[in-house]
Amino acid sequence: ASMKGLEFDLVFLPELQAYRVSDPSAEEFRRKMYVAATRAKTDLHLHYSGEGEPLLVSTFPMDLLEDWRE
Repeated sequence: ASMKGLEFDLVFLPELQAYRVSDPSAEEFRRKMYVAATRAKTDLHLHYSGEGEPLLVSTFPMDLLEDWRE
């Protein structure tokens, strides 16, 4: 909510593996992620670590993102 109406050239969403959401399609969670992701003017960076890809990452439209996974 504190980011509403703000814009930044770069936005980083760190430690996505820490989000323990049983249903990433839940409306409130999707709304918060939408607000955070849409604050980026030019670059949005999604970061996570650990084994495997967090369930949250699968909710982003990968066809709109440049994939830098190693």
